[in-house]
Amino acid sequence: MNDELKNKLLQDLEKSGFASEMQTMRTIRRAGWHCSGAGTYFDRDACKTRTIDVEAYSLARDWEVGDGGVEFEYHLFIEVKKAERPWIVFRQKEQYENSGDAWHNPYFSHNEALSLGKLVPALHKYSIRKDLGWLGYGVHEAFKEPQDTGRWYAAAVTACKAAYDYVRIDSFKFLEKSENKQTFLAITQPVVVLDGPLISAEIAEDQTVALEDVPFAPFEFEFSTACYEASNYRIDLVRITSLEAYLNVLKQRVEAIFTQLHDAKRLHNVANDSR
Repeated sequence: MNDELKNKLLQDLEKSGFASEMQTMRTIRRAGWHCSGAGTYFDRDACKTRTIDVEAYSLARDWEVGDGGVEFEYHLFIEVKKAERPWIVFRQKEQYENSGDAWHNPYFSHNEALSLGKLVPALHKYSIRKDLGWLGYGVHEAFKEPQDTGRWYAAAVTACKAAYDYVRIDSFKFLEKSENKQTFLAITQPVVVLDGPLISAEIAEDQTVALEDVPFAPFEFEFSTACYEASNYRIDLVRITSLEAYLNVLKQRVEAIFTQLHDAKRLHNVANDSR
């Protein structure tokens, strides 16, 4: 391969966005997550299989605890977008002091050893939403031509559809082959990774617009179609340079939730043995 061809190929990878996807996968794998690259999901609107840029998951399990063991999976469904021009997130402060993450995204569980409501504090505590104290409610792609299609909404819908399809299909597969006594929980998280500038905009106290560079942005994202009922998802928009920091927050969430599941399973078994 000569240098001219090599440079052209590198430029093509950069322009197409594949280089951004490769960087995203490398960061995820280095953070200790399982990442297989592109995944597929069934789009109920189009009645056909589509691809999503990156799928990844973190797995924690102990087959020895209690009767049947416990397993927890945290799945990421990621669309990666490259942009030379900034994406501007319109943001607003949380309306209520106790607002936070809960069971917004698709999940499935089996043979729970504790009420899932008891896991909400961990979802709330270990989140970029709590760290930032605000939610995004819209994205403007700066300097975009009026006739150009916006990429944020399409990417967000794709990530949400992929999360929905995983739970719809894989939950049935799991129940068909699982041991009845096993405790299992799988949580999904739609994500859009941006390789480009990310800026937030907020109305300040003096009614001016305050702009700020941000590493990521949390959204409550609602969409509905003829084949998807209206649902409110929690989706995160993450700048690619901040992906490692974002994964560290999720790692704390995974560890906290698994600890609760593990302890509940162990205590449940102890209680049964003492009867």
